Amino acid sequence: MSIDDEILEKFFEQIINKSESPKAGDPGLTLSQLLNSFLEIRPDPIAEIFYNFRTPIGIFRAITTQGMVHSVELIDLDTKGFRSSKPKMPIQAELEAQYKAYFAKKLQRFDLPLAIESLSPFTQKVLNLLRDLPFGETCSYKELAIQAGKPDAARVVGGIMARNSWLIAIPCHRVLTVSGKIGNYSALGGVDTKVWLLRHEGHRIKNDEIVKRK
Repeated sequence: MSIDDEILEKFFEQIINKSESPKAGDPGLTLSQLLNSFLEIRPDPIAEIFYNFRTPIGIFRAITTQGMVHSVELIDLDTKGFRSSKPKMPIQAELEAQYKAYFAKKLQRFDLPLAIESLSPFTQKVLNLLRDLPFGETCSYKELAIQAGKPDAARVVGGIMARNSWLIAIPCHRVLTVSGKIGNYSALGGVDTKVWLLRHEGHRIKNDEIVKRK
């Protein structure tokens, strides 16, 4: 049984015990007090797991636990009136610092502890290869499949890109079709967001294609 399972079990035991008739003169704990007690002893309270921060393209939400990043997604394109959350864990401060550096064109590669261990070995291989694709460079789904050892798995690679949970940190926006077309993008804003990121990295785009550098 994990630590969280043990804590949950104790929490619900307290609820069950509370439902029994209290002793005379003993008001017991309210449900709200029990819940607050549970959140205080839980290793990663809900308030610390979700972390929102502002970027030039919108509001991002990261899901973190101590020392690990489970996802980073774009949740809103409108930043008007939004204030970033205050980091509650070192990993959140580091995450936001790296994203700020990326948008300032001062970061070539993200160095964050991403929780990819639960994914299939092939998916992990594809994502790790993509993490090493430098700022300003691109590749095709086909090329990524070949590098991962499965030349015929371009469609599978496309599916992995569509399910990428770490926007920009794993730069699926740098992956194009074999013909050089921009292709699809599953993040909020779709292709417009992908085009913005590619232009941010120095690419010229015309007719949904990257203009080759001379």
